[in-house]
Amino acid sequence: MTAARGRHARTIDWVMVGLVACTLIVLNTAALRSETDYQDLGAYRRLWADLARGVTTYLDREYPVPPERAGSKVWATHPIATTRRIVLEKVARHEVQPWQFWRVVRDEAFLRERGRPVPPDMFDDPGRGLVLAAAFQLRGGVAPFLILWLAPLLLLPVVIWIAFESFRAGVPVAGAVFLALIGLSPFVLEVLSFARSSVGFYLVALLTLVPLALYGCLGPPPTPDGLMERWGAAGLVFGLCALCRSGALLALPGFVLVLAISVARLPGNARHAPLWRGALAAFALLLFLMPYAALRQPEHHDVWAGVWEGLGDFDRTKGHSWSDPVAEERVRREGAPGRLSPEGMAILRADVVDHVRDDPGWYAGILARRLFAIVTQNRLWPSVRADGQWMARSTSPNEGFMDKYYGYTTTVDFLGLGKHKLELPVAVMVFPTVVLLAWAAYDRRRRPAATVTLCLMAAALPLPVGITTAGGVEPQAFALAYGLGFALLLDDLLQEYG
Repeated sequence: MTAARGRHARTIDWVMVGLVACTLIVLNTAALRSETDYQDLGAYRRLWADLARGVTTYLDREYPVPPERAGSKVWATHPIATTRRIVLEKVARHEVQPWQFWRVVRDEAFLRERGRPVPPDMFDDPGRGLVLAAAFQLRGGVAPFLILWLAPLLLLPVVIWIAFESFRAGVPVAGAVFLALIGLSPFVLEVLSFARSSVGFYLVALLTLVPLALYGCLGPPPTPDGLMERWGAAGLVFGLCALCRSGALLALPGFVLVLAISVARLPGNARHAPLWRGALAAFALLLFLMPYAALRQPEHHDVWAGVWEGLGDFDRTKGHSWSDPVAEERVRREGAPGRLSPEGMAILRADVVDHVRDDPGWYAGILARRLFAIVTQNRLWPSVRADGQWMARSTSPNEGFMDKYYGYTTTVDFLGLGKHKLELPVAVMVFPTVVLLAWAAYDRRRRPAATVTLCLMAAALPLPVGITTAGGVEPQAFALAYGLGFALLLDDLLQEYG
């Protein structure tokens, strides 16, 4: 009876931690986005393209037009502009607030000026529009502000899962503190609800690794059944994230590392262990990747334009620049119609390959500087209090619009509740994780906690190191590992000396 009461109490504890964290995330996101005005976001091309795709796909599924009538029907000439106009009218007329993601408007206006399903942009991720259409179907109508809440809502079950796994692993304080840091991070919440693009799904993908790592690296050894269940569930979340933001796929090395460590901790027959563990790992990875394989679309974010422009973050000699106009000018000089045309992509790819092949030291230097910038977060070293500015500004034309990308959201070195924000010195963010890793090197008992932190780092590094630091969000996302390291260090200290 005593053991049963203890399990019941632990269940109540992790459920309460998860629910409180979810409430904090929802309320703080609502506060941060309370002044969102679609009238001011006319230049956010992806917002309106995704919203139009969601609306037209929803209408096509709920009110299909028979093929014999499709040819004679009068369709809206510009479905994206039409969707934007109707949404703005409905939001103003019905006073729909940005935090009211569940509120729907009547379909009639969209049906009267209905456009054909928005043709896919082959160089943008289609997932946000498709997921939005499915959400409209579930809700029973077009919800104007739901697009801003897709990533935050997808994060909520991951938050509950992190709370559960932290209690199972014996690090409840770490789970509670880490979730509190997420809920109090303007950077995380603003990225999740970012109107301009679907980059928030990249953060959700990274955070999905945390419960897997807590299960596989900490606490009691995993079981085969537990491993399959968790990797199957994580695959559903990761598949949606990769559909909405293909850059999430570059986090896979971190997930593979977690899986390898998890399988190594499984109990098994010593004689047949390598073969058995290998087969189990392969099956778990297959379960993890199957949802993305099933959901995968032919469209995806452009690759070679991003790689070519991304080299501008540290290239100063070969003409790369984080600027679409510069890339356009480069390909047009060679006779290509545009940077996103097949001809333009081929030119940019050839440029990158030739520059790397001809001068590998140049490329290695860029990778090294990116790694240093990400790990140290040196672009955020200035502070408003000490320097009068919150980030280091660009110093070279090659960096193009890098400052603008860092300025789209509050930077990761702030904590806040609503409009009240506190800037933290970067050293305060980084130092606890350095202490945790150093302590783990000295004391083997701390290594599992350090391993969880290092796995999250391994997931967060490939995209900004391999593509660019200029995107702003992805290099700052690495700091999630510093928050996790701080939480795990605090838990270790309390267990050791509390």
